[in-house]
Amino acid sequence: MKTIKIILSFLALLSFSSCGIIKPIEFKDFKNISVTKDFNIKVEGDLALYNPNSVNINVSKLDIDVFIENVNLGKIEVPNGLILLKKQTTETHVAVNTSLAKILASAPQILNIITKGSFEVRLKGTLYPESLYLPATVVINHKVNVKL
Repeated sequence: MKTIKIILSFLALLSFSSCGIIKPIEFKDFKNISVTKDFNIKVEGDLALYNPNSVNINVSKLDIDVFIENVNLGKIEVPNGLILLKKQTTETHVAVNTSLAKILASAPQILNIITKGSFEVRLKGTLYPESLYLPATVVINHKVNVKL
């Protein structure tokens, strides 16, 4: 009789825990892209991520490279304490600082941008949620065309 109670308790616990399966974070968009220059060149934009879960999720790390016309400018700098609100799309302003040397090394691509009047920005990398319940990281590989 005692083992039946234990088995029933285990089955009840298992059925209740299956209702709370955590879904992976979804990459939505990278928009409002701007390029500024002073001593270095900075690419900025708004990164939109959707959290389909019923709990807020902290992002522990973003390991995302930014490419312009296949030239790697560097990694995204994300503000500390990025929290993805439950069942909402959260936008956060991110930036990539790069050096003039990287830009000069890609002179042919820059000439192509000037003649085309537009350029492609690509984000490639991984988002790491800070949660014991999320089984996987979010792989991001996204392209955006920007007109001058």
